[in-house]
Amino acid sequence: MTEQQYIMWHERFIPTRWKIGGKILGIVVLVVVLSVGSLTIFNYRTLSSSQKTATGDALVNYGREAVQHAADIVVGSVDALESLALSPSMIEAVTAANRVHAVRDPVELQNEIRVLDQAWQNGSASVDDLVAQIEGNQVSEHLRQFMNTFPDEIEVFVTDIEGLNIAMTGRTGDYLQADEEWWQGTYAGGQGAIFISEVAYDDSVNAWAIDIGIPIRDRAGQSVIGVLRGTVDISVVFTTLSRIKFGETGDAALLDRNGRVLYARDPELLMQQAPASVLAHLKSGKDGWYSNQADITGNPAIVAYNFLEGELADVLGWVILLDQDMTEVNADIRATLLKSLIVAGVVAGVLALIGVWAARSIASPLVSATKQARGLAVGDITETDTQMDERWVRRRDEVGELLRAFEMLRTYVREMATHARQLAGGDLTVAVQVRGEEDALGNAFDQMLAYQQAMAVAADHLAEGDLKVDVMPQSDRDRLGNAFKRMLAYQQTMAAAADSLAVGDMSVYIEPQSIQDRLGNAFVQMIAYQQKMTEVAERLAQGDLTANITPQSERDGLGNAFAQMVRRLREMVGQVQQHATQLALAT
Repeated sequence: MTEQQYIMWHERFIPTRWKIGGKILGIVVLVVVLSVGSLTIFNYRTLSSSQKTATGDALVNYGREAVQHAADIVVGSVDALESLALSPSMIEAVTAANRVHAVRDPVELQNEIRVLDQAWQNGSASVDDLVAQIEGNQVSEHLRQFMNTFPDEIEVFVTDIEGLNIAMTGRTGDYLQADEEWWQGTYAGGQGAIFISEVAYDDSVNAWAIDIGIPIRDRAGQSVIGVLRGTVDISVVFTTLSRIKFGETGDAALLDRNGRVLYARDPELLMQQAPASVLAHLKSGKDGWYSNQADITGNPAIVAYNFLEGELADVLGWVILLDQDMTEVNADIRATLLKSLIVAGVVAGVLALIGVWAARSIASPLVSATKQARGLAVGDITETDTQMDERWVRRRDEVGELLRAFEMLRTYVREMATHARQLAGGDLTVAVQVRGEEDALGNAFDQMLAYQQAMAVAADHLAEGDLKVDVMPQSDRDRLGNAFKRMLAYQQTMAAAADSLAVGDMSVYIEPQSIQDRLGNAFVQMIAYQQKMTEVAERLAQGDLTANITPQSERDGLGNAFAQMVRRLREMVGQVQQHATQLALAT
C-alpha cells in the first residue's frame, strides 16, 4: 500500500472528511447504535433487576408454603401423639404404675431401678420376663395399633413418673429414661412440655428421625404423671422437599436452628454445617433472598430463605432454602433481551432505511447545487445537465430554501453576464436592475454603465468637434477618464494652435507628446514649414531671389509653387538683365 493509498484509506475513518450524505448516515447509524446499546443496557439492568426480584419473591413465597408443609408433617405426628397421651387406658396404666411406686421405699426403689436398668442395657436374661411383660400388655398393643395407623412412627413407648418403661412397641435401649434429655425436656420439672429433638440417623431402621416427647397428664389434665415418646421417621419430609422443583435448576434444602443441613439433594451435605456466607444472611431471623452469591453447593444462585412459623417454630427452628442457579435466571433474561434486541434490530433497520432516505434527500440536491456552483465558479451559466429537480426546489424545508436561493443566484449571475456581454458589444442601452442597496455587483454595474455612457457622450462631442465637453475622471486610477481628459486637453491645444496658424501667427509653439504623436509632430513640421515659407516670402519681398526652396514632396503644392515662382522670377530677372544689357549695347 502506497502512502497515498494509506492516506485515502485512513481518511475514510475521519468523519470530517466524509461527504454530507455519509455524515448524515453516520449520525443516524451512531444514534441508532447508541440508542439500541443504551436501551439494551437499560433493559438488561431492568430485566435483570426485575427478574431477580420476581424470582426471589417467588422463591420466598414458595418456600414459605414448603417449610410450613414440611413442619405440618411433624405437627401431625405431635397431634397424633398428644391424642394418644389423652387415651384413658394409657392414663390409667400410668396412674397404676405410679401407685405401685408410691408405696415403695424411695431408696430401695432407686436401687432396684439402677439394677434393672443395668441389666436391661446389658441384655441380661434376668429382665427378659420384664421386657416380655411390658411388650405384651394392653397399652403396648395399643401403641402398636397406633403405629399401624401412623406408619411414620418408628417407635413409641410410655414411661411413668419415675421414667421407667411401662409400655413399648419394641425393646428400648434403656429401662430408665429419666436421665435422658428428651425425657427431662418433656417432664420439664413437673410442668410438662412438648419436646422435639434434633434430627438424627436411626440405625435400627436406617432412617432420619426425630424424637417427640409428650407429657401424660392426670384425668384432670393438671399434673404430669408420665411421658409418651414417639420416634418419627422424617424421611417423608425429605421426600416432600425432594419433589420441589423451581425451573430446571431450582432446589431445596432444610437447615436446623444450628445451621446444620437436615436435607439437601447432595447426600454429602447432610448433617454438615451450611457455609458461613449462607448463614450470614440468616442472622436477621426474617424471610428474604439474595442473589449473585453461592448457595450451599457453591453455585452462584438466587437463594430464598424462610423461617418456620407457628406453634413449633421455636421448638424446631427449621429454615428452608430454595435456590435457582443464576445461569438459568440469566438465560431467561437473555431470552427476553434477545427478543428485545430483535425488535430493536428491526427498528434500527427501519431507522437506517429512513436515514438513507434522509441522507439522499439532503445530499442529492446539495450534490446538484455543488455541480452548479462549480459551473458558476468557472463561468458556466448554462442550464444543461445541471437543471435542478423541480421537486427539490418546491420543498418547504431548509434545503428547498437553499436551492431556491441558489436558483435566484444563478438567475442573477446569468443576468449580469448578459449585461456584461451587451456592454462588451458596445450596447450602452442596457438597463441594470439593482436589487437594493446591498447589491454590490448590481450597483457596480450600474455605476460602470453610467460612467461608460458619460464617456460615450464625451466621445460623441469630440467626434463632432465639440471641444467644450467636460470630462471628470472618477479617480487617479481612472485610466479611461484621465486618458479622455488628456486627449481633450491635447485636442484643445491643437485647436488653439490651428486657430493661431489660421490668423498667420507663426509664433505658435507645440511640443509633441512623444515620438508616436503623429498629430503633434505633424503640427511641428507644418509650423516649421510655414515659418520657412514665410522667411522665403519675406526674402522674395525684399527682392532676394537667392533663396533655395526645396519642396517636401511632389504633393507639396505650396513648396512647388514657391519654387516655380522663384524660378520664373529668376528667369524674368535674367531676361530683364539680358534686355537691359542688349539695350545698353544698342545705345
